[in-house]
Amino acid sequence: MEKHYRMLSILKTMFPQFEYELENIYWKNAVFREVAREYMECINKQEIILEKTGKKSDVYTDTICELKLELLSYLDKTESDNKDQKN
Repeated sequence: MEKHYRMLSILKTMFPQFEYELENIYWKNAVFREVAREYMECINKQEIILEKTGKKSDVYTDTICELKLELLSYLDKTESDNKDQKN
Protein backbone atom coordinates (compact mmCIF):
# COMPACT_ATOMS: atom_id res chain seq x y z
CA MET A 1 0.00 0.00 0.00
CA GLU A 2 2.89 2.35 0.73
CA LYS A 3 4.12 2.03 -2.86
CA HIS A 4 0.75 3.33 -4.03
CA TYR A 5 1.03 6.40 -1.84
CA ARG A 6 4.57 7.02 -3.11
CA MET A 7 3.42 6.65 -6.72
CA LEU A 8 0.48 8.99 -6.14
CA SER A 9 2.76 11.55 -4.53
CA ILE A 10 5.16 11.44 -7.50
CA LEU A 11 2.28 11.77 -9.97
CA LYS A 12 0.96 14.82 -8.09
CA THR A 13 4.41 16.37 -8.42
CA MET A 14 4.54 15.61 -12.15
CA PHE A 15 0.96 16.73 -12.84
CA PRO A 16 0.20 19.39 -10.18
CA GLN A 17 -2.69 20.82 -12.18
CA PHE A 18 -4.52 17.50 -11.72
CA GLU A 19 -3.98 16.94 -8.00
CA TYR A 20 -7.68 16.48 -7.24
CA GLU A 21 -8.32 14.25 -10.25
CA LEU A 22 -5.27 12.11 -9.46
CA GLU A 23 -6.52 11.41 -5.97
CA ASN A 24 -9.80 10.10 -7.34
CA ILE A 25 -8.77 8.25 -10.47
CA TYR A 26 -5.73 6.57 -8.94
CA TRP A 27 -7.77 4.69 -6.36
CA LYS A 28 -10.78 3.98 -8.59
CA ASN A 29 -9.19 2.92 -11.89
CA ALA A 30 -6.90 -0.11 -12.02
CA VAL A 31 -6.01 0.54 -15.67
CA PHE A 32 -4.87 4.07 -14.81
CA ARG A 33 -2.72 2.67 -11.98
CA GLU A 34 -1.13 0.19 -14.38
CA VAL A 35 -0.36 2.89 -16.96
CA ALA A 36 1.12 5.05 -14.18
CA ARG A 37 3.26 2.12 -13.02
CA GLU A 38 4.53 1.51 -16.56
CA TYR A 39 5.22 5.23 -16.99
CA MET A 40 7.32 5.37 -13.83
CA GLU A 41 9.11 2.13 -14.71
CA CYS A 42 10.10 3.52 -18.12
CA ILE A 43 11.34 6.76 -16.55
CA ASN A 44 13.46 4.78 -14.09
CA LYS A 45 14.91 2.59 -16.86
CA GLN A 46 15.60 5.66 -18.97
CA GLU A 47 17.53 7.23 -16.07
CA ILE A 48 19.63 4.07 -15.69
CA ILE A 49 20.45 4.07 -19.42
CA LEU A 50 21.32 7.78 -19.27
CA GLU A 51 23.68 7.19 -16.33
CA LYS A 52 25.41 4.27 -18.07
CA THR A 53 25.66 5.63 -21.60
CA GLY A 54 25.30 9.39 -21.28
CA LYS A 55 22.35 9.44 -23.66
CA LYS A 56 18.66 8.63 -23.64
CA SER A 57 17.11 5.64 -25.36
CA ASP A 58 14.84 6.66 -28.25
CA VAL A 59 12.58 3.69 -27.52
CA TYR A 60 12.07 4.67 -23.88
CA THR A 61 11.68 8.34 -24.79
CA ASP A 62 8.88 7.47 -27.24
CA THR A 63 7.22 5.09 -24.78
CA ILE A 64 7.38 7.66 -21.98
CA CYS A 65 5.71 10.23 -24.23
CA GLU A 66 2.97 7.80 -25.25
CA LEU A 67 2.28 6.78 -21.64
CA LYS A 68 2.25 10.41 -20.51
CA LEU A 69 -0.33 11.22 -23.19
CA GLU A 70 -2.42 8.28 -22.06
CA LEU A 71 -2.27 9.45 -18.43
CA LEU A 72 -3.20 12.96 -19.49
CA SER A 73 -6.18 11.69 -21.50
CA TYR A 74 -7.50 9.91 -18.39
CA LEU A 75 -6.93 13.02 -16.28
CA ASP A 76 -8.53 15.35 -18.82
CA LYS A 77 -11.57 13.11 -19.04
CA THR A 78 -11.86 12.91 -15.26
CA GLU A 79 -11.53 16.69 -14.98
CA SER A 80 -14.21 17.16 -17.63
CA ASP A 81 -16.53 14.66 -15.93
CA ASN A 82 -16.08 16.46 -12.61
CA LYS A 83 -16.98 19.81 -14.19
CA ASP A 84 -20.07 18.27 -15.80
CA GLN A 85 -21.22 16.89 -12.45
CA LYS A 86 -20.94 20.34 -10.84
CA ASN A 87 -23.16 21.90 -13.53
